[in-house]
Amino acid sequence: VALIGASHAPPSDGWQRCVSAQREIDCEIRSGGVQDPGLEPPTEKLRTRYLEPSITVQSSDPIVRRLATSIVGSATSPEELIALILRWLDDNIKKSPVDVFSALDVLQQREAECQGHAYLYTALARASGTPTRMVNGLAYSKDCEGFLYHSWTESLVGTRWQAVDPTFGQAQADATHIKLIEGETLAELLPLTEWVGKLKIRVLEVE
Repeated sequence: VALIGASHAPPSDGWQRCVSAQREIDCEIRSGGVQDPGLEPPTEKLRTRYLEPSITVQSSDPIVRRLATSIVGSATSPEELIALILRWLDDNIKKSPVDVFSALDVLQQREAECQGHAYLYTALARASGTPTRMVNGLAYSKDCEGFLYHSWTESLVGTRWQAVDPTFGQAQADATHIKLIEGETLAELLPLTEWVGKLKIRVLEVE
């Protein structure tokens, strides 16, 4: 895809490669939701960081920890944990345009938009021992027939970050997901204002 009107390039990693090309930025998105196995594995410091709670992702809260235990049971592999948490979210959290500000807000209201689903999934995954981070960017919506600003997650599977979309129920997010920033707190999300309303997208090629 080509991003037209971007002030700077999105992150390049095993999920996507973005380079400046004249007056636009071209991004190649890998399908399948996993990063290039040739990349260096995450450090122990990074693993620890994405297991820790935050003001929006309260993974150490007793309510979240008890719920996580009841959802995943005796499952131990990241793939199993991801599937079980996604299934619980789909069965118990309504998808609606309701503003929420943390994982606990979502549990209380039992409904949320994409950011809320990502908050709660991240909290449950971390509480279950799977390092997980939130990402924000653009994704294609079949219902809207176009790209929308969207929040999803990346969970550590083995030594690779796997893109997981809790709102769309995708254990491996599809290649329409274009990551602009990583983060979950207000300060981390603030750079999104540099993108909103300024980008146009052109699909260059689909393989």
